[in-house]
Amino acid sequence: MKRRTRQINVETDAFEQERLIVRTSEIICAKLKDKGMNKAMLAKELGNSRPYVTKLLDGTTNMTLRTLSRIMAILGQRVEITIRPLNSGIRPIPCVPPREYIVSKEGPYRFPICRSNVSPYLPDRIAG
Repeated sequence: MKRRTRQINVETDAFEQERLIVRTSEIICAKLKDKGMNKAMLAKELGNSRPYVTKLLDGTTNMTLRTLSRIMAILGQRVEITIRPLNSGIRPIPCVPPREYIVSKEGPYRFPICRSNVSPYLPDRIAG
């Protein structure tokens, strides 16, 4: 008997990945600011370089759960994960093409360029 696997929409998959990267980076940057730390200080605590931390926060280097846990421990925080159905909230806005990004002038984040230029996850200052 064949197993049926549910196919996820490629645009939804790309959106959810970027949403998680952006949200995680936002939280880390906010906690850094609260602690009076910068990326160089975090890098020193991690035993890595500042460019490595920058790559982690802009999503160009994959952040493992182990690394996320270490970063949050340095920041005095604990990671908890909540899982929700995809259809339980805001629907993704299709991105064209999925690997083009805009870069925020106010943070180390990458955002998908979306057709409508309006995303519930992007502040107005970045979406335009």
